[in-house]
Amino acid sequence: MLSTIDINKFHRVDYIENRCAFFFVVKSQDQVERRKRMVESKKNGKFGRLKERDTAVGLLVKGMFERGKVGILWQKEFREPRHICELSKGTFLLTEINKINEIDSKGRILREYWHPWFAFLHTIVVDEDKSQMLTVSSGYDMVMELNIQTGIETWRWSAWDNGFNPDDDGYYLASSKEKYLQYKTAGLRAILITPEDYDEHGLITSRRSAHPNMAVYDVYNEGHILISIGHTGDIYRVGIANNRKVKVIDFLGQMPHGLGAYNGGWIVTDTTQARIYDLGKNFEIRNIWHLGNLPGKDDTVGDNEWVQNTLPLGVNQFLAIDSNRGLIHFDSAKLEYAVYEVNGNWCIQDIFILRE
Repeated sequence: MLSTIDINKFHRVDYIENRCAFFFVVKSQDQVERRKRMVESKKNGKFGRLKERDTAVGLLVKGMFERGKVGILWQKEFREPRHICELSKGTFLLTEINKINEIDSKGRILREYWHPWFAFLHTIVVDEDKSQMLTVSSGYDMVMELNIQTGIETWRWSAWDNGFNPDDDGYYLASSKEKYLQYKTAGLRAILITPEDYDEHGLITSRRSAHPNMAVYDVYNEGHILISIGHTGDIYRVGIANNRKVKVIDFLGQMPHGLGAYNGGWIVTDTTQARIYDLGKNFEIRNIWHLGNLPGKDDTVGDNEWVQNTLPLGVNQFLAIDSNRGLIHFDSAKLEYAVYEVNGNWCIQDIFILRE
């Protein structure tokens, strides 16, 4: 069996050389409070909201990494932004709580995309020819594709209609009156979910039957999408033509993040287990890096881990967003790591390296 590589056994250095400009996507500015909520929610078996809350004010931050220093050039407020991707040179797509923004390199909004079923938006990616965008509406357990030019929905995958029903309380969730009546006729307890009855967060996290939290195009299998189910940590390959799903990853803990193509295969962060997986094209494990033994975690967190995302900076260099320790930069070939400090109240969800 492949052994796990403990980053704590690497040599700690002040910095690893790799000068670059970046965007931070900061979903909220209450990291200390979020840690408390994370510990509390884990006691109930599911990570995430157990009750309603106000929408947080987050940030898009432009900065520079250089010789171990994180320099901030500017920052702009957005309402719970979570992920960013490049649309074209100098333009980007940024998710907010219930809309997608097209922005320029200075963070100015050029266009907004809205949809009634947008709530608690997570990842955003574009297809190869940049005609379609794929986003995750976690608030309603949906993955949606929209045409970038028109903003019209072109495809939808609803967890409720694809095996993730009923919810933990035994209620079947329905997004249409027809489906609701089918459940009721079959003698099942059912709830008709309509967006106008909920706020921009959609259902509270603990109520969602699946909580999909990321979706990407399967670059090695045309016509398919990979979807992460946050509540279980399982990842499925779904056919766009027929919505059929096949489980391809079943070894991650709850709430994995950062699935993306890497070095002819994949990389994904096992958020609540503090592990980073380097996977082959068919999801075979090539390497596992473990951050959980590193020092610097707040005592109040206990044994809870939350590594939000991991960004490859080359074949051997990686930058991990460790919500409890800081930014962890490590070199898997030189066996070195460095820790970079950022604002302790910034809850960083995503990092995008800028080509400048």
